[in-house]
Amino acid sequence: MINPMKYKRTVRSGLADCCSNTSNEVDIAINPLPGSPNAGPDTTIFSMEKIYHLRADPVFPGETGLWTVLEPMSGVIEDISVNEAEVRNLSPGENSFLWTVSKGPCHMEDW
Repeated sequence: MINPMKYKRTVRSGLADCCSNTSNEVDIAINPLPGSPNAGPDTTIFSMEKIYHLRADPVFPGETGLWTVLEPMSGVIEDISVNEAEVRNLSPGENSFLWTVSKGPCHMEDW
């Protein structure tokens, strides 16, 4: 939800602020940042099936989450929009995933 606020600006100048002027009131809407995302701890995986279960902190009401496989790795995420998702077909070696939490136009990330 956008937080509407009203602002005025006052400018002062001169010796002992002898001159001042205050602007008209202006409405400003501020989009709050989403909660701090946590994609979970870094983990060493030993899986012959090349499967892992991603476990990020859940999003707060009004937020959305999105998993992304970071290049050049490969993997298929079962449902990219849930915080606890299964990823299959992992690349050999190190794999990295990005958890992006959005609220309106604001985004925060953790990998």
